[in-house]
Amino acid sequence: MKYEYKPSFDKTFKKMESIRKEKALIAVSQLIDFFEMGVKSKGLGLKHLREIY
Repeated sequence: MKYEYKPSFDKTFKKMESIRKEKALIAVSQLIDFFEMGVKSKGLGLKHLREIY
């Protein structure tokens, strides 16, 4: 699957300190893993809004 960053994300990302950039990249990586493999990272704070049947 192909993912693209919005220009507003790129602009904000460029202004971040390097430590925050690293954390942001880790979070994006975990989010992509969730989308592709269904592996939910505890640190993302994702929750089911309703029961899945």
